[in-house]
Amino acid sequence: MAYEYLFSALPALPDAPGDSLKLKPSELCSMVLQESETVAEIACGLMTYFDLKAFERMSVGADAGLFAIYSESDFTERTSLPAWLKTALEEFEHQDSGYRFGKVWRAYYRNLCELAQTSNSGFLSDWLPWELGFRRALAEHRLASAETGSYVQETGEGEILARSEFKSKIESIVSHLDKGYDAWRAIDIEVAKTRIEKARKLAPPYSFNLDELISYIVQYMIYKEFDYI
Repeated sequence: MAYEYLFSALPALPDAPGDSLKLKPSELCSMVLQESETVAEIACGLMTYFDLKAFERMSVGADAGLFAIYSESDFTERTSLPAWLKTALEEFEHQDSGYRFGKVWRAYYRNLCELAQTSNSGFLSDWLPWELGFRRALAEHRLASAETGSYVQETGEGEILARSEFKSKIESIVSHLDKGYDAWRAIDIEVAKTRIEKARKLAPPYSFNLDELISYIVQYMIYKEFDYI
C-alpha cells in the first residue's frame, strides 16, 4: 500500500535537531490514524512515547508537556489505555524504590518488539534492535570508559548486540565532552543525528510505502524530543 497523499500533507522534517518543528504529536497522530489499521497500530505504539514522557513528568510535579494519543484524564481514568500500559502503570505505582518509571519504559519497548514481530514493517524490525543496542551502549559508555575488544550485552528483549558495533561512533560522540561548556547539548545533538541517519538509511525516501512512513514518524519523534531538552 502506498501513502502518496499522506506524504504530500506531511510537513518536511527540519534540517537539524533543534530546528523548529511546529507540528504537534497529536496533530501527526490524527493524520496517520486515518490510514490503515497496521499504520495506526504501529504509530500508536511508537508515539505513546510522548504520552509516557508527559505522564512521567506529571508524576514528579513537572509540566506535562505534549501528549500525542491520550490525555491527562486518560491516565487518571485508564479506561482507554491498552492492557500493556495499564499493567505497567500498576507496577509503577506499587514500586517503592529505584527508578520506578523504568518498568513502564521497558513495557513500552516490549510492546514495540511485539509489533515488529506481527507487522509487515521491515523498518521496525531492523530499527528496534539497533535503537535498543545504541541506547544501551551509550548509557554504558556514559557510566564507564569503553572496554577494548568485543563485548556482548543482552537487551532484555531477546536480542544480543555487540557493543563494539557502536564503539567508534559513541567514542566520537562522547569526545564532545572536551568542548567544556554546553558539552551535553552537543552530545545530545550528535546522538540525535546518529539516530536520524540510521532511520533514513533503513527506509529510502520517495518509496511512499509503510516503511518510509514509519521512518518519518521515528525521525519526527527524534526531532521533537528537543522540546524536552
